[in-house]
Amino acid sequence: MKNVLIVATLLAGSSFATPSLADIEADYLAACLGASNNNAELCACKTQEAVKVADEEMLGFIVIALSDNPRFRTMVNQGEVPEAVIAKWPTYVRQTNAICIPPAN
Repeated sequence: MKNVLIVATLLAGSSFATPSLADIEADYLAACLGASNNNAELCACKTQEAVKVADEEMLGFIVIALSDNPRFRTMVNQGEVPEAVIAKWPTYVRQTNAICIPPAN
C-alpha cells in the first residue's frame, strides 16, 4: 500500500510532502527482495546503484514494476508512465546490471 501512495503522490504532483529518498530506497529494496526470491546481495547492490541512475519519480515506477509487473505494463500501455521514464529504463537496467550481476563464466 505504501508503494501506491508514493506513486500516487508522484503522479499527482501533489502539494503534500513527497516521500524521502530513504523511504523510496526502502520500498525499492523490499520490492527487489520480493522479485528476486530474497537475493539480499543483489538487491542491496541494485538499490545503491539505482539511486545513482534513476530519479525519485522513476524509482517509484521501478518499485511498481518489481512488485506488480502486470500492473506496470498496463500503466505503460495506458500512457500513465512518462516517456522520460520509459526512455531512461534501458540505461537503468544496463548500468545497474553491469555493476550488480557478475558476468557468467
